Amino acid sequence: MNALLYLLLCIAQCVIGVSIFLSPYVMLNILPLLILAIPMRRSTIPLMIIAFVTGFAVDFFTDGVLGLSSAALLCTALLKKPIIGFFDGEEASLRKDFTPFARFTTGRSAVCIAVGSFIFFCVYVWLDGAAMRPVWFNAARICASTAASTLLGVVIYRFLLFNSDQKWK
Repeated sequence: MNALLYLLLCIAQCVIGVSIFLSPYVMLNILPLLILAIPMRRSTIPLMIIAFVTGFAVDFFTDGVLGLSSAALLCTALLKKPIIGFFDGEEASLRKDFTPFARFTTGRSAVCIAVGSFIFFCVYVWLDGAAMRPVWFNAARICASTAASTLLGVVIYRFLLFNSDQKWK
């Protein structure tokens, strides 16, 4: 994924955050997809810096709680290599120049995006005041947001990012 496409998708996330409100249970967020789609040649520390800056910028431009998306995205960035490695095996650590999901089927990429989104929303909902809401509300919010964001992430990946990964098929 190139930097311009990454920036455009960050702007799209800001537009989604400002203009689309589905319900109190559902948040649409493509940030976990953006972090998971960064090529594997990035080590964990630069990836976490990118995640922090991206999350902070999205929070700033969407009038969110500053640092909330950053903290949730940091956890996703920290666990990116184990997530990709789980679905791609030991080869993920050997091929540093490949784009994640390049060799995945739609189903595997959907599950990988779902795991990244689940981690993101667990941290996000917990930091957003999980102690003030009932457990069922938080669980419903995490599950509904993960499902909606995974669906949106797979659509975005297949239509926007998949064409740049064709050389790996």
